[in-house]
Amino acid sequence: MKRKKLKTSKGTIVYWTNEKKENAPELVFLPGLTADHRLFIKQIQHFQNDCSVFVWDAPGHAFSYPFEMDFTLEDKARYAKLAGHGFYIVAQAIKAELPYEITCPSLLICGTKDQAGFTKRYDKEWAKQSGIPIEWIEGAGHNPNTDEPEKVNSIIENFIR
Repeated sequence: MKRKKLKTSKGTIVYWTNEKKENAPELVFLPGLTADHRLFIKQIQHFQNDCSVFVWDAPGHAFSYPFEMDFTLEDKARYAKLAGHGFYIVAQAIKAELPYEITCPSLLICGTKDQAGFTKRYDKEWAKQSGIPIEWIEGAGHNPNTDEPEKVNSIIENFIR
């Protein structure tokens, strides 16, 4: 995986990708509101040799943070502000019922023990409304890809076949 940068007017976004593989599936891993590329380390390691893979640190997260992280108390307060703002804009998007449509083959994966907000409820409704299939990882929490990486990788392998 090669680390790359996209400079924008608001800051630099850092992402990782491998060489595009001819006729290979393309996998995009997008960490959530408070996570970064490390969330998908086990999937990247598993798929990078056979698939084209992309993962990023969303703006304001990890390497896409606009200046060096030195972990002062001020940075911890900034993280709380960033997470709070993220949840606020998600709530606004849900309230607005924006017409998001995913037009490529997609799959939802959720842990049966996910206790993060309303994730399980939203995933069920999203699958129902969109027709995107959902796979449940028994006993996994909010990050089934780190709780049960082998199961998640197997599900992804079956999906891309």
